[in-house]
Order: sequence, then structure tokens, then C-alpha cells
Amino acid sequence: MTYVFSPVDVPGAVASWGYGLNGQAQVVGGYRDAAGHGHGFLLADGRITTLDVPGAGSTTASGINASGQIVGSYQDAAGVGHGFLYENGRFTRIDAPGATDTYLDDINDSGEIVGAAAIPAGHSIRQEVFRAAGGRFTTVSLPGFVDRPSTAPGGTYMFAAGINNHGEIGVNVKMAPGASSFNMAFIVAGDGSATSLAPPADAFRPLSITALDDQRDVVGSYGLTPPHAFVERQGVITDITTASGARPGVNDINNAGWIVGSATGSDGQNHAFLASPA
Repeated sequence: MTYVFSPVDVPGAVASWGYGLNGQAQVVGGYRDAAGHGHGFLLADGRITTLDVPGAGSTTASGINASGQIVGSYQDAAGVGHGFLYENGRFTRIDAPGATDTYLDDINDSGEIVGAAAIPAGHSIRQEVFRAAGGRFTTVSLPGFVDRPSTAPGGTYMFAAGINNHGEIGVNVKMAPGASSFNMAFIVAGDGSATSLAPPADAFRPLSITALDDQRDVVGSYGLTPPHAFVERQGVITDITTASGARPGVNDINNAGWIVGSATGSDGQNHAFLASPA
């Protein structure tokens, strides 16, 4: 499978990243301006809108659903991370209970949100993945993984990697330094059951996914140096490169197979793109 790449040109951006898209190919992401400040953006109907949480030091938009609800994260003046929901022109702050920092990753068409939270655990921090709906937060657990701080022996970092319209969540697990296991990726169903994802057959390196669609097609990366972006759609794995030969990062996929991400340009900076199957 090949893709047709279109740049997402954000006015005033030195660098940009595409993080999420919906079925209408509306794109959200983040960009950095010449002063080094971080902003979120929305691309809809050919027009780009900057998204800045009032008073935030930086803002990033990471997910958008069919209704145009947008989730993302921002840092306040003290450098603390918070999640946000943006709809009807208004920002609503979202913090996971007990978290020192909250980061939202995605939202599905039912309004279910997935994200990650840093939870104090003694003198350490435990990073958990959660789902949230109607103000209720539920921790996402993986069978067989000990719930320990990420700095402890056998501990883990857990990262959210999208939620589809069936409520299935992508989860990445990064083992603590010194652990024998590589990074792993899972799809966790609404009932808590988890399916482990294996990297492409020729890759025994770490695997990380960034999103999944309603058919459980996934995008992500595998390998170490440099990591290879891939799309797995209907069981077929495609290694992704741009027309210029650059290896991009792919961050989301919709049910039509469109993908969004960023790639390094000739200026050495990351630039957001939207790509459709050829």
C-alpha cells in the first residue's frame, strides 16, 4: 500500500506535529513558534485554528472525534500537566483523581477519553493509563504486569495509544531500566481483556503503537535506530516513508485508512502531514 502525503502548513510554525484525526479528515496537533512557545491547532475545511488554553505555558491537541470534540494537554505556569476538552469554543480542564500530572491522548465518538496520569507512589511516580466517561475515571490494567512505580525493579511506564468506537484502547508498556523485556504494545477491550501485538516478523526490536481504528488496524513504530513507522491494515503491514524518502512518525489512523503524523523536512525540523491511501 502506498500513500499520498499532503503537508499541514501551520502559519507561524517553526515545527509542527499532527497527532489526531477523525473520519472527516479534520486534523489536530501541536506546533512551536519562533519564540519557542507551544500551541495546539485544528485543521478543518482547509482552515487552521490555533488552540491555546488561557494562561497555559504550552498547549497540545491530541485527539478529535466526529462531533469535533477535541482533547489534549497543557502545562500551567508552574509546569504542571493538565488535560483539556475543547468543544463549542470552550476549554474544560480534566485532571485524573490523585494525579500530579494528567495527559489526554484521544476521544472516541461516544465521548470516551483515554489518557495517562502520573500518580505518587511513595518516593516514586507510577504512570497509569485511564479511561474517562461522564466524569468517571477507570484505571486500565494489564494482566500479568505488577503495578509498581516505573523506577522500581520490574516496574513499568504505561502510555495510552488511542481509543476506538468500540471502547478498545491501545496501551504501550515501557519496562523500567535494566528490565530484560522490550517495549510491548497491547489492545485492551472494554471488559479488560488484553491482546498482545507482535512487531513485524523481521523485527525483534521494541514495538510502540500510537493509534487504532474500529477494525483494530494500528499505526506506530518498531525498531531501535532509526525506528520504522508502520501501518498495519487488514493484516497487511506497510513500512511508511514520504515521497522524499524521509521516515515519518505516524500518530493516528481513521477508518478510511488516512493517517496523520510528522516528518523531518529539509530544514531539519518536524512538519505535520496528512496522508491518504493511493
